[in-house]
Amino acid sequence: MNNWYNRINKVQPVQQPRFQSPSQKAHYIMQAMSNPAAFIQEQFPDIPENMRNNPNDILNYLQQTRGNKLTQDIQRICAMNSRR
Repeated sequence: MNNWYNRINKVQPVQQPRFQSPSQKAHYIMQAMSNPAAFIQEQFPDIPENMRNNPNDILNYLQQTRGNKLTQDIQRICAMNSRR
């Protein structure tokens, strides 16, 4: 999200974590995997609570609210995974 989007929708900006070491990054990822709903709430506070445990609903919501940029990013990620 950008600052203008945050201002318009009155969303608090999310601070991205800064890792001092690879082990700190691994710990952060493990925490996100152990409680995905909390991770979604932290990273995307505007997602309704009833959607936070359903990945398809989350993706649909993000595509509707974030527009074409997110859809393009998802397509690019899928293309990267298919090349492996």
